[in-house]
Amino acid sequence: MANPSRFLLIVALVVGGILVLANAFEAPTVAANPEPAASPTKEKPNKQNGGQQTGDQQNAGDPDAGTTGDEPVTDITGLRIAVFNATDATGLAGTVDVILTRPKNGAQQAMEPGDSAEALETTGLYYEEDPDGANQAAAEYIAQEVLEVRDATIAPLGDAPGILINGEPSKISADVQVAVFVGSDYTS
Repeated sequence: MANPSRFLLIVALVVGGILVLANAFEAPTVAANPEPAASPTKEKPNKQNGGQQTGDQQNAGDPDAGTTGDEPVTDITGLRIAVFNATDATGLAGTVDVILTRPKNGAQQAMEPGDSAEALETTGLYYEEDPDGANQAAAEYIAQEVLEVRDATIAPLGDAPGILINGEPSKISADVQVAVFVGSDYTS
């Protein structure tokens, strides 16, 4: 009987290869004056929505008004991420990193993919706490809409498991807004 770990490894490698090939044929977009985003963006007015202002823009002069964190994140362009493999499937963190940083999604790699210091059944997304809750909203968006992991753990970055870089214990970079720990639920 075949070893289930080998099967998962083969599936992960096949999926990774397909993703690499799919990305090879996407035309990259280059901005004339690229500016890194400070936090994930929420939907902004543009020609498609008639130039209507969002609640944040309408209340720009009101110091008590602001983002409630309830608005759904629809764009993670510029979000600084790190991805860690919490399974025994080789290359999984790199595959997920490619998914999140490709032009379609637009996240920025804040550190190289690595490994979790512990195996996880459930994928976890750990966010740097910010006043408007945008990083938490981005973590929820990534889990539900990009990775399609419905029961992911969403928690502050301080609750994240330890990480290994080149097999050595390390710390998550201070530049990271959302750290993704890919659990075995992602491959099932």
